[in-house]
Amino acid sequence: MYLQKVWILFLLSFLIHTTLTAQQTRKVRGQVQVVSKDTKTKEALPYASIVVLVKADSAFIKGSISDANGNFEIQFPDKKGMQYLLQVSYMGYTTVLYAISDTASVFNAGNIVLENMAVELDEVSVMAKIPDIRMVGDTTVINVSAYRTPEGSYLQDLIKRIPGLEYDEKNNLLTYNGLPIQEININGEVFFSGDIRIPLENLPVGLFSNLKVYNKLTDTQLATGMNSGIERYVLDLQTKMEFDKTHLASVKAGYGNNSKKDIEALFNYFRKGGENFSFIARSGNKNLSSTYKDNISTSAAANLMRKFGDKVSLTGSLQYNHNRNGNITTGYSEQYLTNVSQYASSANEGVQENRMTSSRWNLLWKMDKRTQFKLSSSFGLNRNSNSGDNESAAFSAPPELDIKNPFGAFDPVADSVKINHSSTLSHTSTRSSRYGWKANFIRHLNVKGTNISFSLLNNGTWGKNRSLSESSTTYFQLKNVVGNDSILYRNQLKRSPSHTDKRGIGTAFTQPLGGKARLQLSYDYSANKESDKRDAYDLSAGGEQYIDSLSKRSYSRVYTHNIGLLFNYSDKKWTVNAGMSFAPGRREIERKVGLLRADTTLSVTDFSPLLRIGWKTSKNYRIRFVYNGNTRQPSLSQLVPLTDNSNPLNITRGNPDLKTTFTHSLRLNVQNTKKRIFASFTWRTEQNSITQATVYDEQTGGRETYPVNINGNWSMNANGNWWKNLGSFRITLKSTGNYARRVSLLSESSSSSLQRSLTRNIGINSRLRLSYQPVWGSINLDAGNYYRHSLNSLRNNSSYTRDYNFGLDAHVSLPGGMQLRTDIAYSFRSGTNLQSKDNNELMWNLGASRRFLPGKQVELSLYWADIMGQQKAWNRNVTSDGFYESYTQQIQGYVMVSLKYNFRLGK
Repeated sequence: MYLQKVWILFLLSFLIHTTLTAQQTRKVRGQVQVVSKDTKTKEALPYASIVVLVKADSAFIKGSISDANGNFEIQFPDKKGMQYLLQVSYMGYTTVLYAISDTASVFNAGNIVLENMAVELDEVSVMAKIPDIRMVGDTTVINVSAYRTPEGSYLQDLIKRIPGLEYDEKNNLLTYNGLPIQEININGEVFFSGDIRIPLENLPVGLFSNLKVYNKLTDTQLATGMNSGIERYVLDLQTKMEFDKTHLASVKAGYGNNSKKDIEALFNYFRKGGENFSFIARSGNKNLSSTYKDNISTSAAANLMRKFGDKVSLTGSLQYNHNRNGNITTGYSEQYLTNVSQYASSANEGVQENRMTSSRWNLLWKMDKRTQFKLSSSFGLNRNSNSGDNESAAFSAPPELDIKNPFGAFDPVADSVKINHSSTLSHTSTRSSRYGWKANFIRHLNVKGTNISFSLLNNGTWGKNRSLSESSTTYFQLKNVVGNDSILYRNQLKRSPSHTDKRGIGTAFTQPLGGKARLQLSYDYSANKESDKRDAYDLSAGGEQYIDSLSKRSYSRVYTHNIGLLFNYSDKKWTVNAGMSFAPGRREIERKVGLLRADTTLSVTDFSPLLRIGWKTSKNYRIRFVYNGNTRQPSLSQLVPLTDNSNPLNITRGNPDLKTTFTHSLRLNVQNTKKRIFASFTWRTEQNSITQATVYDEQTGGRETYPVNINGNWSMNANGNWWKNLGSFRITLKSTGNYARRVSLLSESSSSSLQRSLTRNIGINSRLRLSYQPVWGSINLDAGNYYRHSLNSLRNNSSYTRDYNFGLDAHVSLPGGMQLRTDIAYSFRSGTNLQSKDNNELMWNLGASRRFLPGKQVELSLYWADIMGQQKAWNRNVTSDGFYESYTQQIQGYVMVSLKYNFRLGK
């Protein structure tokens, strides 16, 4: 039956191809280069003029301009009996006429070299300043030399100085004007398979001349000519010409007090065509600030990009990480109820250790001018362990405990407001492995660009989890048979193996509609299978006694057919992507929890509409509108009406009546590079959102949750950037505002009806940055304000936080290879439930370094972190059902001495 559907779709595609009429077109592509007189090497010549001429009368047919790397591609009408010439010219260089003799749909002109015909002068001085940011087509080009950083800085230091670029180290998130950067490239090629942290934290700024930000098409999209409309922005790092075909290496060792250490080894080799090889190894705890003395982060990674002629390219990366991180964290929360609120305090001392090995490889083979094959593969191994000592308590009234040491004064709290108190020792170890591969074959059927593609994929994962826990919970409002506080003691072992397997097959047919539009019809079929088990054992009697009531079995299968229709249009002013996909499928699950069993089978259909419109009036203005919609099915485990009471303070069960969730999102971007303005607005809403209805037990302080559908969740966000250069000075202004509306359902007993809990969150963030960049260094001043306000309708609870922060970072280069740098950050906050002694923080770091020996290859540096000893780690969050705050203990400053040696081998 499924094969019949595939053949029907293929015949439909063939019918569309034979009935649609379009003018025959051809493409010609290549790269313009110039010969350097000094080195006799060839370098890319950007922005050359490209024209196709009719050989008979030299009539103009089609024109183009090469990009910043000299690459070009022209599509022009192809008429039988006509002969064509490719004319390449650039001011000051010889003009070249190149015969287009091949009749293939895509003609590769290769490298076209222009010679310099200008008169050589003894000396020329150019006083014009290179723009710091400019637009080239749809690409934002950032001039690295316009932003001064201390010598030896890594890319993350540069990112902080560029308007619009932001790097969130904690969440490993890089954005440009609010748009997420999916991956980092080197000279147009993927670097470390989309891992953003490795290049930002390990590559020196001095290697690069430009940074580019653009929406990058995949190899499949480039081959088929179809843009899916799903934005995939990349940060492309352009290396300096002086480092082309040069081997660069460095080793560094540092040691300090508080057991601080930092060891690294780097090796990099880059070529302008995109080929590269990098090896990065690092071990230390310089950036780990918690008080656990055995914290360590060790990593080794290698990246390879190699081209074998013009047809085959291989890209791959291999990574190994070993991290051990211990923390002492305390917290406080207020959870909203219908009549009162419930308050909780917690303290946890935990150690997490992770060992991970992973690898990704991509092989691209352009078999001939019409055929392309791509094979992608990945694998990973993980070993995790987590040990914790946790203490928590719930109260019916505010306990007035110190959030930094909540159980130091626990006993004096009146028993009448205590609900429960729990102490837990736990150790969990997990082993998992994964693999995946995908093959894609694309064949062009004619010179117009009509093509068909086929794909196969297979992914699998295996996991084993072993968990030991010993806990004691006292219920102060629940008495035992003799009238004392009820106590629940547990000593348990749980083993949880799991396995997933996904297989899929797909095909797509693409038809050009003239020279500016394309239409694609696609079909994919996938089969997903999952198994998840849990075996529980009681260890309190000295042996392993199986507990059937706490064990579970789950087997699920999902079969999906995905049919999509996509339309593209593009000219000098407009770009349009419009599409719709719908995915009918069948979902099955068999589940056993304790002695209860359930199974279900259902048919569902998902929809995903897309509309993306871009408009540019000149080189300066860009306006883009994007709409995305998609349905989301509840997980199969949520649909099974079984109760899991393995945790008596957090009982969960399913709901077979859940409906499909539909998400809508809109985004509008406006940009003017000449006036240095960028603004965006985003709106997102959900229909039939899935939330956890919560029923609280006032006697035990526990909760029972189950999923339900609810409406009323939506959010919006607006942000704007502006910057201006005034000689050596630069001023940057950024402002962001967001509003979120979140709804949940609450009840204080199983017999009471659920009530809506609506929380409105408002956030306003503004930042002003002033920069002065003289020839001897840089001075940067920052001032910012972040205001957050939350209001809950159920209890009319209002909470707010205001953060004010001021910063200075500066560096100065002195004679003799000396360099001094410092950064100072002062923050002050006020808000609900904040203690005055925790309101402010002054972070002052100071560094000094000297480079010596011929070529300044050796660097000796001194770094003093947190001179004032005031570093704090607070985290606040407000949701639809409560207010949460946590604090993590931090070390108070350290001093580190480092020695670094740089190697450079010639071409």
